[in-house]
Amino acid sequence: MKTLTTFMLLVAAVLGYSMDASAQTRSVRVPVDLTGSTVLVPGRVNDSGALWFILDTGANSCVLDHKVADQLRLKPASDIQGTGAGRGPVPMRSYPQKDVTFRIASKSVQCDHVLSVDLSNQPSIIGRRVDGILGSDFISQFVVEVDYERRLVRLHDPERFHYRGKGEILPLTFERRIPYVTAEITVSGQPPTPRKLLIDLGSQDAVDDDLLLKSNGNLRKVTGGVGLGQTYEVSLGQLALFQLGRFTFKHVPSVAPGVALIGGEILRRFHVYFDYKRERMILEPNRHLNDPFPAQ
Repeated sequence: MKTLTTFMLLVAAVLGYSMDASAQTRSVRVPVDLTGSTVLVPGRVNDSGALWFILDTGANSCVLDHKVADQLRLKPASDIQGTGAGRGPVPMRSYPQKDVTFRIASKSVQCDHVLSVDLSNQPSIIGRRVDGILGSDFISQFVVEVDYERRLVRLHDPERFHYRGKGEILPLTFERRIPYVTAEITVSGQPPTPRKLLIDLGSQDAVDDDLLLKSNGNLRKVTGGVGLGQTYEVSLGQLALFQLGRFTFKHVPSVAPGVALIGGEILRRFHVYFDYKRERMILEPNRHLNDPFPAQ
């Protein structure tokens, strides 16, 4: 069940790389806040005051709340339709790249695709105001290191970054500029099955996949699609086993139908590196690796 905004925006454009030269020279540490497994990054846009952004690998663009865009007097280039966690189209506005600069710590970044959408429902979902979303257009400009335990994000220059740790290195593939990984899922009554799953840092779920509907285990109906778009009925149950690289999880909560994904309830158990330039994700287990999953 996607509790935050996953944008599968069908914006036909080629991903670019736009960043001030001075911002490429060193890594920066960004203290972040967590609400559940959601990573909230402090920053500014143009000459704005302090803002909070969801760091979201499930979004392919950089997004502002409509209210923030209006306060900055940004002029939309066009109105478009996108999709979110729920069903149906979601109205959005797009803005010229040159008009919007995101400032995160000492980094000043322009994104190829800048959108605005109504995020006013986020306090009722995650308990916090959300002013925007930093998606793949932002993440791809760095190697992004997420340290859940220390509540830190580090932004590394991709050209200078060299990983020397012992973490699990998983290859990524990309569709519409968002990352996918192959993992193995076992549901009750079915053999282990390889599945391609979206890496969705913006979701607080563990693992969602329609394979759940083939399980002979207990399933119950709940409301899904909470976020952008219209809610709909889904089935809630458990995956018997989930294998991600060398890591195995048992009795993993899951919902279906919907977007097949790995969400924050799994990712928060690791120190994670997102290295889009090298098409890889690196997982180092932290002390929460074997935490029990939330009761269903």
